[in-house]
Amino acid sequence: MKQTTSFLLFIVEKQLFAVDVLSIIKVHEIENITSIPSMPDKLHGIIDVGDVSFPLINLKKIFNFKETNNKLELAILSSLKLGNEELKFALAVDDVKDIIHIKDSEIKEVPKLHYNINLEYLEGLIKQDEKLIFILKTQSILGLNDKKQIINLMENQTPSEQDSENKIENYINNNE
Repeated sequence: MKQTTSFLLFIVEKQLFAVDVLSIIKVHEIENITSIPSMPDKLHGIIDVGDVSFPLINLKKIFNFKETNNKLELAILSSLKLGNEELKFALAVDDVKDIIHIKDSEIKEVPKLHYNINLEYLEGLIKQDEKLIFILKTQSILGLNDKKQIINLMENQTPSEQDSENKIENYINNNE
């Protein structure tokens, strides 16, 4: 039996990316961004969702994209295990597309040539319907010092795959 992984597809500056749904808490519209003094350039600020604050990571800065749309409107809320701690953060994206289910054998290594994208943040590559989709390596997005600076802002919450998929599908269905 082949192993499959569920990914959320999203767009940043016209490029398709994917992230494992198990790392997603939910998709959220960005309302207010609070600036943070002395934080790395890739951290755009903090967004509050309910009682939880999420550092907002600007993927356009991480991948050195020329920003064509300066308004950040949508965030994928995510979490990452760091030993006994759980780090919650938000990824600023332009649009959320769909959930796809991919066999592990369909995930390819990202070639070192040709792409103007920082490869350390990418886990793999999927080719689907003649489109290239980069799989985001969420554990690499924040460096150790970044993680240390924001770890105290986070609270514990671990979504199941089905809960994550339901929240994402609800968002996509309500915004089509």
